[in-house]
Amino acid sequence: MAKREGNLLSGFTVSDYLDTTGSDAPVPGGGCAAALCAALAAALGEMVANLTVGREKYRENEAEMIRFREKLSLCRKKMELHIDRDKQAYEKVLAAYKISRDAAHESLRKNAIQIALKEAAIVPAEVANDAVQILFLIDKVIKKGNRNALTDGITGALLARSAALAALLNVKVNLSAIHDAAFKETIEQEVEELEQKAIQAEGGILAWYRSLQ
Repeated sequence: MAKREGNLLSGFTVSDYLDTTGSDAPVPGGGCAAALCAALAAALGEMVANLTVGREKYRENEAEMIRFREKLSLCRKKMELHIDRDKQAYEKVLAAYKISRDAAHESLRKNAIQIALKEAAIVPAEVANDAVQILFLIDKVIKKGNRNALTDGITGALLARSAALAALLNVKVNLSAIHDAAFKETIEQEVEELEQKAIQAEGGILAWYRSLQ
């Protein structure tokens, strides 16, 4: 497999990533896929911005497009890191559950599981938050960008929304096994807010797109 040093998923070729996802390996799974979708969404937003910058027809929007492009590029790179962070977080959960169940290690095992589950909830929550930010940026890019790349931007918006909701699904799964009530309440509130933002933003973009037809 062609991959970066350290066996990072973000360094896999597309074919290798898909082969590994389709195998019986526990990772990459849905959390990594969510981050990958968000990275693709950001890249498509960048594409629209790049196809706008330098075009005489869109010169009045050029400075703004350059800023959007830079922000989306940072988001894409951050999502590449999230792909590997999600993998690492899940591996910590697996490792915690493998700690011996004997009496001498019982307390250690329980604490390790709870710590690992919290990290496994926090990482996809961050993915969802960043995916929503990507969605907001794409909304701005497609409305002022090159109309020849409009459907590419819309595709990016759909991917960003799917990435956010998929990541939040992973958050919920991990929250179900966490005992810290205050932590759960805080994250659950964040989940609800991000779900609403993602769905509403996508709905607004699609309604705007339909109004053009």
